[in-house]
Amino acid sequence: MDLSEVSSIPLIMIICYVVIEIIKVIFKKNKVVKKLVPYISIILGGLIGLIIHISDRSYIESKSIYESILIGLISGGVNLGSNQIINKLFKKEKEE
Repeated sequence: MDLSEVSSIPLIMIICYVVIEIIKVIFKKNKVVKKLVPYISIILGGLIGLIIHISDRSYIESKSIYESILIGLISGGVNLGSNQIINKLFKKEKEE
């Protein structure tokens, strides 16, 4: 197993997390954009999976473009869960 097979998912998650945090800061007062954040994260993950597949097929070990997009979509969705874990940890620290 090559390191690139494992490192593509965290890479997509980190990119999605950073972009979503930037979007949250830019559109802090816009409630419509805040409701769209999960969808933006998932779509962004799919686009990153597509871009990685087109640029370097060996980085995401997939047989088809659909598989790469699906890996990206799932990574963008997993980013939402990790974002919630980080928010809950920092929220509990502030309350104490």
